[in-house]
Amino acid sequence: MTAQPYAMEKIRAGFDRIDADGDGTLTEHDHVLQGQRVATALGHASGSAQLRQAYHDCFTSNDPTAHGSWAFGRPKATA
Repeated sequence: MTAQPYAMEKIRAGFDRIDADGDGTLTEHDHVLQGQRVATALGHASGSAQLRQAYHDCFTSNDPTAHGSWAFGRPKATA
């Protein structure tokens, strides 16, 4: 196998891992399914209040001090 087909196979395999529903596209639904699988693997109940709060803090909160607020980063230190 030459380098290019090998690289394409690696890319395809990686894509297949993140295309959680297997429909050939990457969508919000894939993201949700991946999150549910991780939560289950960590022993959390699907749809638990703790998971909903974690999702809110990481992705939708406009509070820069929220735990894991990826949208706004870490809060700046105050003097």
